[in-house]
Amino acid sequence: MKHIFIDSNIFFDHWYFESANFVLLMHYLEASGSQLLLSEIVCEEVENLHSQGCSDVIAEIQKIDKKIQKLVGSRLNHDFSKLSKEYSFKNNLAQKTSATIFFDYKQIDNRELVARAIKRIMPFKTNEKGFRDTLIWLSLLEYLKIEDTVGEIVFISKNSEDFFDEKKQNFHLDLLRDIERYKLRCTIHPFLDLESFIKTLDNDKEEVGFKDILQHSIHKIESQIENAAENLVNSLGISGFQKLLSLNGISLPFVNSILEYTFEIDEGIEDWDIVSYRKIDGKSFYLRYAFELRICTVQVGVPINEYLQNKQKIDNYYSNVYLAEEEWAYFERYFRRLKFQINFILDVENMQIDGAELIYEKV
Repeated sequence: MKHIFIDSNIFFDHWYFESANFVLLMHYLEASGSQLLLSEIVCEEVENLHSQGCSDVIAEIQKIDKKIQKLVGSRLNHDFSKLSKEYSFKNNLAQKTSATIFFDYKQIDNRELVARAIKRIMPFKTNEKGFRDTLIWLSLLEYLKIEDTVGEIVFISKNSEDFFDEKKQNFHLDLLRDIERYKLRCTIHPFLDLESFIKTLDNDKEEVGFKDILQHSIHKIESQIENAAENLVNSLGISGFQKLLSLNGISLPFVNSILEYTFEIDEGIEDWDIVSYRKIDGKSFYLRYAFELRICTVQVGVPINEYLQNKQKIDNYYSNVYLAEEEWAYFERYFRRLKFQINFILDVENMQIDGAELIYEKV
């Protein structure tokens, strides 16, 4: 049995816990008797992030609507009622698991927070940044101390700058001193993301041979995996897309300001491998799947001024260059091979995949 603390940045864009990693996590909680350990701050912050996300989408739609009005003379009708609907983190989580413990933060003395801010004790940093993380950290330690918690505590947060050391492998020295000061009877293991924790779960021993069986039928879901990979890449956002290319050792020379991009698979999957798997229920499995995509095309859009400054180089290196609206320049580049890892839930009865996620790892 473990207690698993998850920070709000892990829940971002996973509002309903439907990705493969969250599906496996919920299964693991029930199967192992483990529990989620959640700060009330995390609950409040996830709801705030969701609300802000909805507001951003509405603003983006309204911005596009103004462009449409210029083109056709009238605006489209939009129903924003679903985006305006109140989101309850706890209620949605309760539909997935009852293995949850919520702990408060109001018992933390403001004098201790002020003292840590002045001395810049992590998670506090310069300019008194780190208030929220310090409150979460101290309230977690208080809970573990008061409840006399034993066993393993899993601590998952992407906030590496505030919680982790320079190597991003352990807690910062200030936090290790806190743990020693509280004289806890449990051990706390830090993870930078949910994927890192999921990888510590071994394949189901009772399912030995499943990989061999699946290898003979994996061709039935290749088109679904290709569609999932294409959709995942196109939804990464600019920084995520550039990170993916970088992990593949690829750059887009002569381009500094990508405004948009489109990714397409021209051929398909080669050299695949089932890295790991775990049974969820009678017909569902969690799979971690590695593969190469052969021949992919990327179209990028940049400000036209940037294109004109490097026109000759871009024309020579890229293909299908064209200008649009006197503001944008578009061009394409194809790649022979790109390496991917994704995880997903496989329904082995219907050979359908769901909850696909892209895994960022150097290849």
